[in-house]
Amino acid sequence: MSKTWRERDVTVVELGGQYDSFDVQRLQELHELLTALAKTATPLWLVLDLGHTRFVGSAFLEVVFRVWKRLKERDGRLALCCLHPYCAEVIRATRLDQLWPLFESRAEAVNALAAPELESEASPTTDPGME
Repeated sequence: MSKTWRERDVTVVELGGQYDSFDVQRLQELHELLTALAKTATPLWLVLDLGHTRFVGSAFLEVVFRVWKRLKERDGRLALCCLHPYCAEVIRATRLDQLWPLFESRAEAVNALAAPELESEASPTTDPGME
């Protein structure tokens, strides 16, 4: 299950541990949720909190990529936070961290998206455990 709320005009989605699996139905539900948010959120700032997700596979990354692409088409922004070391390693190995900034905490991600004029100064944190 996922939880969704707004913080400082940023839509935050906290994903549950069920996205650790290759369950096609759950990934489809996630895709539908995130796509709906990418269409309706104002402003188009989205943080995915992966604190409960210990595994990400290619199908999960494809869902996130498609949502990011939809956001980008509408000048939206996406950030990921609270990644477990394995998930951060996968995202860095695939170089997707070049598209989606990774943040150690939800607060850092929300602050970076909520204050885009400060983005150049607010670079993603590097947690030794995330490398």
